[in-house]
Amino acid sequence: MRKLVCLSLFSFASFGATLHPLSDTPQEQIAKINRALFVYDITEAESLFATTCAGTTQIALTASCEHEAGEIAAARDDDQQALAHYRKALAAWDADTKASPANRITTIINLGDTYRRLRRATEAQQTFADALKLLDPASPPVLRATALIRAGALCDEMNDTVRARQLLDQALAILRPLKESVQPQLAMALNETGLLELKSGTYKPAEMQLREGLALANAAFGEENPETASYMTNLALALLVQGQYSGADVLLRRARFVIESHAGKESLRLVPVLAELGSLEKREGKFRLAEENTEHALGILIHRIPYDTEQIVLTRVSLAGIYIRERKAVEAEALLPPAIEAERGFYNAGRTLADGLRELAELRVLQNQMPQAAALYREAIELYDDALGSSHPDIGPVLREYIDVMKRNKAPRAERREIEARVHAIESAPSS
Repeated sequence: MRKLVCLSLFSFASFGATLHPLSDTPQEQIAKINRALFVYDITEAESLFATTCAGTTQIALTASCEHEAGEIAAARDDDQQALAHYRKALAAWDADTKASPANRITTIINLGDTYRRLRRATEAQQTFADALKLLDPASPPVLRATALIRAGALCDEMNDTVRARQLLDQALAILRPLKESVQPQLAMALNETGLLELKSGTYKPAEMQLREGLALANAAFGEENPETASYMTNLALALLVQGQYSGADVLLRRARFVIESHAGKESLRLVPVLAELGSLEKREGKFRLAEENTEHALGILIHRIPYDTEQIVLTRVSLAGIYIRERKAVEAEALLPPAIEAERGFYNAGRTLADGLRELAELRVLQNQMPQAAALYREAIELYDDALGSSHPDIGPVLREYIDVMKRNKAPRAERREIEARVHAIESAPSS
């Protein structure tokens, strides 16, 4: 399972409308901006913003307007602009002695999540820590839960799965008993928990979490919202890794239609959809379509983010894997080895690196470089064992590929029999 190559973007509008005090007409306009963002009507949000915020000199309104400007920029996939606006909003909240602490904390959470999307993990980690410190028993429970979810997602990306699970479990414990409408936040918590389960190789629990998250997102945002499409994409990934290809195909094509209709064909939100469509099409032998969609995803990323960032590296690995299936060794060689070296900088363990090493091993087989292929398979298998457990069913196919390379390398029969026995044990084990 390849890691999703782009983070889903969740807007502040999903919880912010419950936090702003609506005491005068400008604040009512701010609430309308929130509602427009909630249904992903960016044009309406920008129109309301221009009417409400142009030329304002009120400190409190300046803070709200800068925050909403950050929300609009994030919806437009411009995280650098969003970052600048959130910083200005925070400075304005700090200058307003009458400002609600909840408003200030909300801006801090969004600032941290923007750092997260920009892959500035250290700053994101510190910002979320600041938000959690500022929360107290009088803070809205939904705000605490949101901070925990964002921090948990960051820990997952940093491969601290134990801490990620602790934070997400805390968020779910807060949200489940609440009587008020918390569908967006609960959907978000379930989505992140489902992705964590996927990463751990526990696919059925992941599917259950992601299905519940999608149902809540549908109820909160509506099926035609790009926010909901991100949940569809993640559920499709869970179906893909379980071989449920038709169900995954329906979800991905629906998600693609929704995002292209509302956010355009060059939206960053489209990248994970295209990446998983490419993965599905590769599995089905539709290599031309897989190559087309993955190249489209890579093109979107290259024009929007730095070339050496994680999302681009992962997409290059995926595209190289398609080239390998097409037996385009030259094209794969140009992409894959430098991408794997970059992956080693992002991950020192885990399934994502194991998947990449397996692809590189397959390339070396294609190039008839069997000793190098064998070494890569051994390294990948060790990583799979650590990430999934030595008896996980996903390891069986990797071991079979390694056995074939061992035969071509004329490895001793006793060594091969040992691996063959392990494959037999894995494939004979009852499915959980």
